[in-house]
Amino acid sequence: MRKLTLSILPIACLWAVSACASENAAPVEEHSHHAHHAAHSDAVANPTTEGAMYATDAPLRAGMLKIREFLSAPRPADTEAAKQLTDEIDAEVQKLFAQCKLEPAADAALHGVLALIIEGSAGLRVAAGDDHAWAKLQEALALYPKRFNDTGFDAPN
Repeated sequence: MRKLTLSILPIACLWAVSACASENAAPVEEHSHHAHHAAHSDAVANPTTEGAMYATDAPLRAGMLKIREFLSAPRPADTEAAKQLTDEIDAEVQKLFAQCKLEPAADAALHGVLALIIEGSAGLRVAAGDDHAWAKLQEALALYPKRFNDTGFDAPN
């Protein structure tokens, strides 16, 4: 099964990049998009252009600041709080997918960051105390400023 996944990965990644890069692309259905990114998060989170700093646009900067704001609140202690947090995160990620207008390489790097966010959010939705899921979200927040030239992201809230 792993070989099959790896053999279709380039096609799946190209599809995701082209769908987001297209100006007239319709938003992809939430569940299939989430599943696609969560399944490939490890592969896409580390693109071959290691250390590249990509340009951002206003929707990306605003969306990532909003996600960082959500994650700066105390960690959810119960299922209801985790559901509320993950609903907010997932809505912001969907906005980013719908509004992103990045160059293809930057878009691919962004999908790596968003894949970590989607995976972490999905884990918290299942179990509020999932340390691995929380770590994925923190990893995404740490990876974003390493990949994107967003001077406002490191600024205090």
